Amino acid sequence: KEPALAARFRAAGREFGLLIGADAPLGDNLYARVEGEGDVRLLGRGIRSVLDRPLPDLRDRTVLEFEIPDVDRLEIARDGERLELAREEGAWRIARPVSGLADADRINAVLRKVRYLRVREFTDDAPKDPAAYGLDRPRAELTIRSGRDGAPHVLQIGAAAPEGALYARRGGHEGVFTVGVDALEDLTPAPGDLRERAVTRLAPASIEGLRIRRGGESVALAKSGAQWRIAEPEPAAADAETVGALLGALTGLKVEEFVADRTDSPSRYGLAEGTTEITLTPAAGDAETLLVGSTFDRGRKAYLKRGGGDEILAVPASPLAACATEPIAFLDRQVLDFDPGDVLKISIAAVGRPAVIIEKGEGGLWRVVEPDAAEADPAAVDAVISNLSRLRALELVEREPNDLRRYGLDAPAVRASIGLKRGEAVETRVLLVGKKTKDGAPYAMLGDGALVFTVPSYVEANLRRDPAVPAPPE
Repeated sequence: KEPALAARFRAAGREFGLLIGADAPLGDNLYARVEGEGDVRLLGRGIRSVLDRPLPDLRDRTVLEFEIPDVDRLEIARDGERLELAREEGAWRIARPVSGLADADRINAVLRKVRYLRVREFTDDAPKDPAAYGLDRPRAELTIRSGRDGAPHVLQIGAAAPEGALYARRGGHEGVFTVGVDALEDLTPAPGDLRERAVTRLAPASIEGLRIRRGGESVALAKSGAQWRIAEPEPAAADAETVGALLGALTGLKVEEFVADRTDSPSRYGLAEGTTEITLTPAAGDAETLLVGSTFDRGRKAYLKRGGGDEILAVPASPLAACATEPIAFLDRQVLDFDPGDVLKISIAAVGRPAVIIEKGEGGLWRVVEPDAAEADPAAVDAVISNLSRLRALELVEREPNDLRRYGLDAPAVRASIGLKRGEAVETRVLLVGKKTKDGAPYAMLGDGALVFTVPSYVEANLRRDPAVPAPPE
């Protein structure tokens, strides 16, 4: 007759009513009746907790409603300073108080925190004095603009509230509510926290072109499939490991210091004419250019400027050391590459001992033919074949050398010839080993004499090993 709770619904043009009465004496039930009907029904008591909800429980606690991908402008005002960020052609930039690239990941993190920020308590829907909440002069104000609707979404943060909260309100609305105290720091970062510290956002795998220019010299590399080649100044195979390491170093560069927002004297930073210019071309999208200036801090840092930008940046200098303009720096370091099973004959002439000739006999067994016939030591032969079949240079030193004496290659310390089966013919590969560098790595070149390089010291050591099976002790 006098229900404890009445709930009414409107659906499809009709109205419905449900009256909740007293608890039933048996079971976890209560009495109920549908309006307009005479029957009294038993319902589970859970229906009361579903319907008997205070107003705050039914209010939307979303602070600002927007779609993150649509945001193209973000403004943050705090403590008298204003930070403005704008998205242009997919890239975020800081427009005020400095000018430069912004960190898209950090901006998106801020936007996510705003988008999922929730009201803690609804404090006052019609405040008579906003100053009582610190909202006459907000401590911080965040404005989000969307290209889709153009309407600003504004959040104002005021004074501290009880229980570790802050008073806040939406721009254009009177109602005051509270948010977590961490909202002030999370949603209003300083300009320096949002500056882009990655020199480039390109991933190594996405890059298909690399050009390095310094003064009048330049080298260009291009990727075809999984292979890198030198495209300029002369076509040649490029070393994938060398190119990959350089791209990894360049794309991994981080700004250590923002030196200047702009400059009228680039020569002060070594960024005038003749500077090193690095151009990275991705498979999709625009190419990016990096201008490298002079080093400082005892050579540990270098000045750098992004192409099209004004900022002067300080970055670690060591990753830039490999940005050479000489093609030799990028030539393929795989100097010998053949199938070990194709080897038929090995000839080794080393200073200080007789020349050695080893031949493969029946059943694939190796025998020493000269200087004295003997059974060959399989371990010694395998070491030579293993070293030479996939010989990779430690360092490429000089192309088309004019003076072989400086490398000890005019009169090599070791000359190794490998006879390879090629159908009915035999192809010969020759490796010459000269004197050693200060680090103990021998200079070497192939028989054509087109390129001087260094090899690991164990290569020469294995070539000098006695290939004969040691005689048994008497």
